[in-house]
Amino acid sequence: MSERAGWVVDEAQPPHRILRTSLGSLWPASITPAVANGREVVVFAGVDRESLPVRFIDLDSGALLPDRSVLHGADSLRLLALAAGAGRTLMVTSTNRGVLVVRDARTGEPAGPPAQAPEQIRAVAAGVVDAREVAGACCTEEVRVWDPVEGTVITEHGFGGYAFVHHRGRLLVVAGDGETWQMRDALTGEPYGEPFAAHGSLVGAVVSRGRVLVVSLVWRAGPATPVRAWDVTAAAEITLGALWHAEQIEGVEPSLGGLALAEWDNRLAAAVTWFVKDGSARAELWLPGAGGSRRVSLPDTATVAAVLPHDGRLVTATAGRSGALAVTDARSPYYGGPVRSFNGWARRSGRTLAVLSGDPDMLYDINAGRPFTRVTMPEDPADRPVAAAVEGRGFRVWDTVTGEELMRRDGQYDRETGALTAAVTAVAYREMDGHSLLATGGDNGSVRLWDVATGEALGALWHGHTGRVTALAITQWRDRPVVLSAETWGPPRMWMIDFLSGVGHTDSVTSVAGGVRGGLPVFASGSEDGTIRFWDASTGADIGPIIRSGTVDGLALAGNVLITSGEGLVRRWDAVSGEPVGEPFSRSESEPGRLATAEMDGHTLVAAVIDQHLCVWDVATGESHTTMPLPGRAALYQPGGAQLLDITVHDGRLVAMTVEAPHDDLFPAADDDTQQITVWDVAAAAPLFPPMLTSDDGGHGAFGVVEGRLTAAHGVDAEKNEGEGVWPEEAGDVYLRDMATGEIGIDSRPDAGWNQQLVFARARGRDVLLVAADNAVVLFDAATGRDLTDRVNGLAGAVTCVAVTQSHGHTFGAAGDGAGGVRIWEIVPRPE
Repeated sequence: MSERAGWVVDEAQPPHRILRTSLGSLWPASITPAVANGREVVVFAGVDRESLPVRFIDLDSGALLPDRSVLHGADSLRLLALAAGAGRTLMVTSTNRGVLVVRDARTGEPAGPPAQAPEQIRAVAAGVVDAREVAGACCTEEVRVWDPVEGTVITEHGFGGYAFVHHRGRLLVVAGDGETWQMRDALTGEPYGEPFAAHGSLVGAVVSRGRVLVVSLVWRAGPATPVRAWDVTAAAEITLGALWHAEQIEGVEPSLGGLALAEWDNRLAAAVTWFVKDGSARAELWLPGAGGSRRVSLPDTATVAAVLPHDGRLVTATAGRSGALAVTDARSPYYGGPVRSFNGWARRSGRTLAVLSGDPDMLYDINAGRPFTRVTMPEDPADRPVAAAVEGRGFRVWDTVTGEELMRRDGQYDRETGALTAAVTAVAYREMDGHSLLATGGDNGSVRLWDVATGEALGALWHGHTGRVTALAITQWRDRPVVLSAETWGPPRMWMIDFLSGVGHTDSVTSVAGGVRGGLPVFASGSEDGTIRFWDASTGADIGPIIRSGTVDGLALAGNVLITSGEGLVRRWDAVSGEPVGEPFSRSESEPGRLATAEMDGHTLVAAVIDQHLCVWDVATGESHTTMPLPGRAALYQPGGAQLLDITVHDGRLVAMTVEAPHDDLFPAADDDTQQITVWDVAAAAPLFPPMLTSDDGGHGAFGVVEGRLTAAHGVDAEKNEGEGVWPEEAGDVYLRDMATGEIGIDSRPDAGWNQQLVFARARGRDVLLVAADNAVVLFDAATGRDLTDRVNGLAGAVTCVAVTQSHGHTFGAAGDGAGGVRIWEIVPRPE
């Protein structure tokens, strides 16, 4: 299994969650939940020096919606180049962190995925070599060429480079060290021309009148500094005319920071970047003319420029502050002035588009991951009857209509001690479930929830961020109220507002069981909080009683009798009164684990594995029915001992399914992350079929009836690939085995995280299999393996267990989760 992403339970503070999906280089300043195009999303917006200053996250899963624009962020564009591609003009950009993007210069569309340079880049380029588009980057100690469409590296060389030039179908690079330079073929590394003396570090290469020229200056050269030119073709230094008028260069002590050259009208055009003493930078374009070079106006935001002669005209590209991009005569949503932040939503062409404020605004299609258009949007005044804001070290909440102040505090307080613990750095207000809620974040990373109507703090302070809280939002996640919070560097967090919604248990639900109590379909749920609760299956209501049993490992319902396992005991309870019944079936130092029941000869039997023995009791009498020793060593609290998966009756015989560590005599070459599943004839104390090796995610099983035939469901056969093990995508597969023949038939793939439990049921005339996995409960047609319904994923934590019960033609399911929640629903398979 791959490392989990999305909303992951904070193991240190369950049931709260951490967003393990990376926001990259974004520094969040706001969080905005919304519904766009039928999808619940969360918008994180703020400052990003590498890419767009916004991230769109699928609220339910926590997955990042891909950004296929690959636009650069604030102050990150460092290098720029234009080149002739295969029937198009290519533009290459590079950021300060070495992220390179190649685009179609006319449309702005990326040619392929971004590339990453290994170190600081000196120059970038693109072109066509042998009918193939290529792009290159030269660094201080390496030159790399890659395929801009595939994003794959074509070649790399262990020498540094300074500048590229495309000449006679070859991409050439000025390579060398601080003393000697040599023009080389960027793909083959072969020398081109003779070595020559190095000069400076600001280097441009150009083809002029059929000759390859290398033009260089020292770093931070002034406008009047002489320019050196080397004719590679003639192997001689030459004299160039002035590329710019030094007396016209404005600013305080300007110095040269970038140089790009192109041949125009048989002379040289120069795109240059000037650094000024106040720390600013600007780009200029100087074109040759009859009376000498003349300056061409470029956008004020431009800090770097590139030029390319194309179809009798000079194409200019500029890049600048806040990711601004522009190309001569190109109208593209990718180009325009700086993009600043998220500013709401707009409808265009039947789609809901995100509005990113800028010059002009960008309308961004979150489904496509691309900009849709650039247009100036009218101001949309906020319609908020209540507003909240940080004020000083505290906050203020007021009615925007009347101006009445509703609440004010001068900092973040601890409710228990009354101590001022932090300055407030972020606020969010929302009305929900009849409450006027305010979330506040502090400079110490704490988060607090307030009831504005009463002015009282709700619950305790939440801690988890390592830096100051920069953004907050109050929303619902899987029908449960939550607070979302973000900080500059660490991951965003999700805080469950349990005291508003109530989830039943206060710790992880370890087991659920379905049955009929007093004629009413019910579920029982047990938890690590030491309690057992009962739920009406048709309404989901908590119907009591609450049994305080201690930690629960397994549950089973048999009419009005509840059987539990946990803390070394297997015992019965009256499911109506909640009182214990008789003496425990078993007392042991080992944990009994899961329970299973079956009907045999008019008796209800319950089973558990205790001290490496399968123990079966008569529920009504409490008498022992069968004790079968299991091979292997008993395990008290360590992995390796057998665990019970299910029991049933087959051809009048009691049958059980167990999982444990592989036996060395059966599987001597088994990996540590595999398990052994065995189906037992209990009376014979022997396997009904040869034991099977399964994956670390395959140790689950259940019995059921499919089209009238007894069937076993269990994990994947780890030996199916003839000794090569199980492919990662197969690790969670579920197999169905015909108990009469032993043959394996249907193979289903839940693909919803680690599997936790399997249960058969019959719903609306169809035999179905429920697979409880981390992220959802998945329903399959047990006869065909087809996925039958939308996945049940509205739980607060990772799914831990599942059960079913039936009443009056209706089938209900219940799932417990790691946050203490119990989700109950009617199972309605999707029609064929």
